Amino acid sequence: MNAIEVSKIIGMLETNYKNFKVSNDEDALELWLKALKDLTYEECDMAVQRIIMEDVFPPVIATVRKAVAVIKTQIPTASDAWGEVERALVKYEANQDKKAIDSLSPLAGRVIGNMNWWGLKNSTNPATDRAHFLKMYTEIAENEKREEIMSPKLKIEQIEANKPKKLTEGEE
Repeated sequence: MNAIEVSKIIGMLETNYKNFKVSNDEDALELWLKALKDLTYEECDMAVQRIIMEDVFPPVIATVRKAVAVIKTQIPTASDAWGEVERALVKYEANQDKKAIDSLSPLAGRVIGNMNWWGLKNSTNPATDRAHFLKMYTEIAENEKREEIMSPKLKIEQIEANKPKKLTEGEE
């Protein structure tokens, strides 16, 4: 987004939240621009409309980014994903793990890929299998949402910070 688009977003928020005053504060405007510049105006507009309908208090930048992430990712709920798995368990045989996983939503497929399809298919304890699936799915979904919230620049900085440092001559 550019400065004009961020100003429009701020204007929408100021109109709805009477105690939200950012447009007269250059530092605050610059912070909002810096934090939202990797998003599109359309994404932020939809997110702000959703926030205005749901929240009685004005949002912080993180709230807007989270709302955009929800709109962009549209991850099925854990229970809906388990329903997909149950349907696949009925439809596919134990040796058809590839077809079964391909029939699932991407995140559910990832979780089942980490589990054992043959073991699930032949399980005698579906309640435990469901509990393990729901826990894994929820963890991975939360990670996906966190990743979506982070700006690309911040992701790169985080990757760079976690890279092992090269030793220079004379260091051990």
